[in-house]
Amino acid sequence: MTIGDFGPKIRYAVPMFLIDHPEGLVLFETGYDPQVGSDPAAYLGPENAMAWKIEMKEEDAAIYQIERLGYRPKDIKYVIMSCLYSDHAGGMKYFPQSTHIVQRAELREAWWPSPYNETYYNYKDIKDTRNFKFIQLDGGDLDVFNDSSVIVKSYPCHAIGEQVVILRLKKNGTIVFPAGLITIRKNYELNKIPGVLMVSPAEAWKNVQSLRQIIAREKAKVMYHHDLQEWMTYKKLPDYYD
Repeated sequence: MTIGDFGPKIRYAVPMFLIDHPEGLVLFETGYDPQVGSDPAAYLGPENAMAWKIEMKEEDAAIYQIERLGYRPKDIKYVIMSCLYSDHAGGMKYFPQSTHIVQRAELREAWWPSPYNETYYNYKDIKDTRNFKFIQLDGGDLDVFNDSSVIVKSYPCHAIGEQVVILRLKKNGTIVFPAGLITIRKNYELNKIPGVLMVSPAEAWKNVQSLRQIIAREKAKVMYHHDLQEWMTYKKLPDYYD
């Protein structure tokens, strides 16, 4: 998609990741709602649709992508959200039987967004999730399967309830999904925090440095959420990391 709120427009990826653990499937991020691929103005509003210029087809949505792998929404045990912005949470509503792992502060912000955030959260994404099963974290981390293989870490940054995922694989080692904490490779190489923050610069800086230490210590592969050039180099279904 493209977005141009500040300065020149850029193209960036909107990824979703499926983790196959012996104890259940985990979906990290759900992307946009399928309707965004067919009628973005109706779903996002004419102004947002015009500003963001989303390049998407309905079949790109999470529910159709997992079907390509032979799964159904009810097969997903956990859904982890880095945040509840519309490009991350648009597909949440299609996984009513899953347990959704979010920060409590992010849920509050999505339901009652601050004036600055009203553009990024979309009530349509969450209005049907009220009775879903949630694991609501209060600023803490979570070892999803209690074996250190899938770790959710709380790192507030461009969203008040920002979460990243650390995945430890037998063959490919550690993979870090930094989401909005380190959105593109250039941020990592220059050691810079994102330009749009929902927390203080000091807190965002502390969180970035903490994740960088994990990446260095475990020699982790970093899969940047919104770096289109990097995204083109990653394995995608039906290929995978193991």
